[in-house]
Amino acid sequence: MKINKISKAGGCGCKMSPLQLNEFLNGLTENQDLLNNNEDCSVISIDKENYLLKSLDFFTPVVEDPYTYGKAAAANALSDIYAKGGEPIMIQSIVGWPTDILSIKTLREVFKGANKICEESNLSISGGHTIISKEPIFGLSITGIVKKVNFKPNNNLNDGDLIFTTKPIGTGVLSTTQKLDKLDVEGTKILYETISKSNIIGIKISKLEYVKSVTDITGFGLLCHLLEMTSTNKVKIKLMKDNIPFIPESLKYLNLGIETSGGKRNRQYFEKHQQSNGFSGLYFDPQSNGGLAVVVNKKDKLKFVDFLIKNNLSKHINPIASVINENNKLPTFSFY
Repeated sequence: MKINKISKAGGCGCKMSPLQLNEFLNGLTENQDLLNNNEDCSVISIDKENYLLKSLDFFTPVVEDPYTYGKAAAANALSDIYAKGGEPIMIQSIVGWPTDILSIKTLREVFKGANKICEESNLSISGGHTIISKEPIFGLSITGIVKKVNFKPNNNLNDGDLIFTTKPIGTGVLSTTQKLDKLDVEGTKILYETISKSNIIGIKISKLEYVKSVTDITGFGLLCHLLEMTSTNKVKIKLMKDNIPFIPESLKYLNLGIETSGGKRNRQYFEKHQQSNGFSGLYFDPQSNGGLAVVVNKKDKLKFVDFLIKNNLSKHINPIASVINENNKLPTFSFY
């Protein structure tokens, strides 16, 4: 049996909806030693120079290939640390496995894929916990560290800033299409390459002093993650529609009526803030190990474009959005 056939939803599409998450977290006690800004991971000061980072991330199979599933799950978990510029120092695994229908051999392939990604940080999985479950679950718990001077919050946006991304968008639709046995060879290749690519570039980005803010675009989709970035700022976002790197194959399958359940939940959450008319399903498509959203001021645009080119990200040299003052009469999100 293909591993992506067992679970109801796959990858970051299996996340609890933002609406449910807000209901769950509302009023719960928070540790005031932490930076509580809806950050990508837990952040705590450990001395005058460093923050300790902690993240836990797991999901159900996003693809039918066990090795690629392991790579994607590991890269997705590490992404929260990399988005803050952190360097991982310890990695443990979380496993739920339906041993009555999936073999241990298959699980070993998942681990091999995960370890391949961890090797980029010169680390391997050092331990973890396993249970027997009805659906396959795999992910990582990661401890990292970052110099305070390099830490980039996810909510430092001001009028005149530009937002860039580092990966194409649309893997949720491709993953769902594969689960329906309708994904072609080219779509499969793009899906596997995109979800397996590490966001380790975040470490370099964090060391650019002119970069103001960074987050990763994952299960809540592009618009809900950008909405989160604006939640504590009096700013609005103007999207540059032609610059948003939607995967052409994803648009093809979306036009055939294939959309993710996670994307629909993301749209429902977005509509609590603004009407979603004019926004296609890919704006809400849950990304498993999606790219980084990086904020720089417009005066630093050329410096960042040069950085992207030098780091083999020339496909992403065009900003996808600009930040404008809240006093503007436009809605929170609008198009140029």
